[in-house]
Amino acid sequence: MKLRWYWGVLLGLSVVLLGLSVVLSGMSTGQAKGKQPYNYKEDYKKALRTAPQGILVKDIFERGDPQDNQAAVVPVTNDEVKATTEAVMITNDKNQYGTIWSTAANKFKLKHDRVASMWMYFGGNRGAAADGMALVLQNDQRRGNAKSVYRDHPFGEPLGVWGVDDDKELRDAQGLAKRAIQNSWALEFDTHLNNSDNLRSAGTADSFDIGLKGPHIAAAYPGEASSYQQHSGVRYNMDRVFYYHLVHQKPIDQLSLADGQWHHVTLSWQAADPEDPQRALPQMTYTFDDKDPETNVERPGYTRTVPVDPKIIDPTGSGETMWGFTGATGEAAANNLVIFEGVPGLVDISAHTELTNLTTNQVVRDGDRLKNGDRVRLQYQLTYQGASFPGSR
Repeated sequence: MKLRWYWGVLLGLSVVLLGLSVVLSGMSTGQAKGKQPYNYKEDYKKALRTAPQGILVKDIFERGDPQDNQAAVVPVTNDEVKATTEAVMITNDKNQYGTIWSTAANKFKLKHDRVASMWMYFGGNRGAAADGMALVLQNDQRRGNAKSVYRDHPFGEPLGVWGVDDDKELRDAQGLAKRAIQNSWALEFDTHLNNSDNLRSAGTADSFDIGLKGPHIAAAYPGEASSYQQHSGVRYNMDRVFYYHLVHQKPIDQLSLADGQWHHVTLSWQAADPEDPQRALPQMTYTFDDKDPETNVERPGYTRTVPVDPKIIDPTGSGETMWGFTGATGEAAANNLVIFEGVPGLVDISAHTELTNLTTNQVVRDGDRLKNGDRVRLQYQLTYQGASFPGSR
């Protein structure tokens, strides 16, 4: 009787466990069907299929020279724009480095006001996204070979432009800065938060974003020691170790970047004005998400303005820099693409306006008053300063 009782209990437990297993299995299957894993290859196809209107760039930009550079100019597949639009693919897989630079005929002129606009795509892996891209102005002696100096394989954190913090024994920020693109200014579009703030993070290149809360845009000088803040401490084995965070200038934090959408960016360069104390240094204004990707309707977006020291990015006083994009990935893949909408330098024209009061025959200055009935004339003077066209040298 006891044996039969035990067998009965065991059989009952088995039925309950089997039923629970079926329920859990059904829940698991339902969750898997409801949320498919991120497929970066399909996401890449989607990016090209939904590409916005841009320009052809293969004669304006060219791949950087390093052998491990994965960047390429690729055709888009959106039938509405593919005849006039090309995309720049910076990365589309894991453990990649990519860079593309302006040609010699299309350098960034620093002594004239400039406006550039582009669409950027950061993949669709949201919170699990890889690292991002950076817009870079540079006069590194390596020119098209300029990149972050890796000791081994690429890390995503430096984005191909910052110093590489993978040496826990690196005792000074100057040593870190030497491993970056020199004589440069960079605007990063960072889709992966590297904010490990402990001694275990030393030497793992995972601390640049300490103090930030999410994907962000920010500027700094990659080759300057002042762009890196040191942290140090003694670990359990009594060795002193070091790691660094990046000093971000005016960050736009907690953005939605890797959301599977194209994002519009406008860059406005204001050259230095010796007569204006507030413009002693040139300034870069960058505005993010200022156009709707589906309707192309303008919207406010997020805007920051930062000064840029020409002595850092142009130490020889040439008045120009190379410019382009860099990007890198580590263990996670990312589709980082750029479509240029407007490129400065193809045609350079400066405009001067003059308002004349024809009644008094005097030029109207700021603050002057006009009387009711005065006749006025507004004149535009356009000065052609030169041009460089795709394919010209």
